[in-house]
Amino acid sequence: MSRKQLREQISGCKRMTQQHQKQLVNLENNLKAKMDEHHHRLEKNPETEHNNFAAKMKKLIKKHQAAVEKEGIISGCIQCLFITGYKFSSPTQATSLLAELSREAVTGRCGILRGGPV
Repeated sequence: MSRKQLREQISGCKRMTQQHQKQLVNLENNLKAKMDEHHHRLEKNPETEHNNFAAKMKKLIKKHQAAVEKEGIISGCIQCLFITGYKFSSPTQATSLLAELSREAVTGRCGILRGGPV
């Protein structure tokens, strides 16, 4: 091999080394940018999760309060029936009355508590 060929090979190796260095720098920059974006997303995510959780909790609390109120109205209606001495002629009548009380409790129209008809 002549000196000229050796110089060409060495300069080719240097060029390839420089290209690889540039590629490595570009790859590192891309990875840093992705890591920064991911880190930002991780910081932001707990806040949005907290807000979503708070909204769900409010909905569940309202739903629970409505169920408790409904149950209170139904139990109040049943107590009124027993206090007034209401007698059921059959088990189906009791079941249908409970179903009706349940529907009325949802709409807030329970007639027994107001002294009206069932």
